[in-house]
Parts: sequence; C-alpha cells; structure tokens
Amino acid sequence: MTLVDGFDPSDVRVGIVGLGGIGHHHAEQLEALGADLVGGMDVDADARARFYERFDTHTRSRTPTSCSTSSTPC
Repeated sequence: MTLVDGFDPSDVRVGIVGLGGIGHHHAEQLEALGADLVGGMDVDADARARFYERFDTHTRSRTPTSCSTSSTPC
C-alpha cells in the first residue's frame, strides 16, 4: 500500500510506548499499513507480556540509562 507517492510504509520502523489498549490499537493499525513493528515499552509487566504474545516483538520496561548519557545509538 502506498499512502504518498514514493512512500512505502514497509520502510518505516516503529516502536510503541504504552502497551495498553491504545498501544495495541496503534500497533495493529501500523501493522496493517505494513510498518515494521520493532518493539514496545511499558512499565506494566502484564502489558508487555500481552504485547509480546500478540506482536512477537521485543519489549522493555524502561530505556537504558546509557541512552541519556551516551552519544551511541541505543
């Protein structure tokens, strides 16, 4: 599916922050467009487990501390 001339949604890599109901909805919509769902983040372990089961992608409970203090990509 092409939304804009020359734009391919499969070129987009997406991470979701907040893996509750709205996060699932956003992930489903992005997946339907062909975006590459690469991970999710939530403080709730149950929400992370449900997201992982549904989308088979990595989840985290927080960002690594080194991300805020380092110039290297996380």
